[in-house]
Amino acid sequence: KVSGSILSSSEEDDGTNTLIKPEALWELRRGTRITDNELQNALHIAQNWSNSANEKLFSKYDICALPTSQVWPFNIQERWPKVINKCQMETYHQWMEVVVPVTLAGLPCVTIPAGFDKERGLCMGLQLFGPRGSDSKLLSIAQAYHRVANWSSKRPLTLFPLEQ
Repeated sequence: KVSGSILSSSEEDDGTNTLIKPEALWELRRGTRITDNELQNALHIAQNWSNSANEKLFSKYDICALPTSQVWPFNIQERWPKVINKCQMETYHQWMEVVVPVTLAGLPCVTIPAGFDKERGLCMGLQLFGPRGSDSKLLSIAQAYHRVANWSSKRPLTLFPLEQ
């Protein structure tokens, strides 16, 4: 159950809102205002995307790939990138909208490492996705890639910021 004060758009606050990222509050508040018709329309759009991907895209390709983000990992103090390539992001979703087609179509997807940025050595991922029912195939490809690329030996994982 979600507290009414969290979803309230009023400025009155019982202190709970400070524990939740403002963008998550925005999502919750928007979600409570969606009508049944809007939900049905969104589900219809998602189903059409899924059908189109399975009928058109995967009639030509077995597996497809997209980056996991439009930007390299950004400073933890930055809530989200406001500008990418001189293009203003209207909402926080836009900086990561490259994942929307796969998610909207409900397709199986696995993320693999793709490389490191030159400035800080932070990793970027590549999402591999396929038609409905290709989960095992995607996992097998990711495992084979892992064995060959051996990314974990190239840059040890750390929970602390890298020194420059």
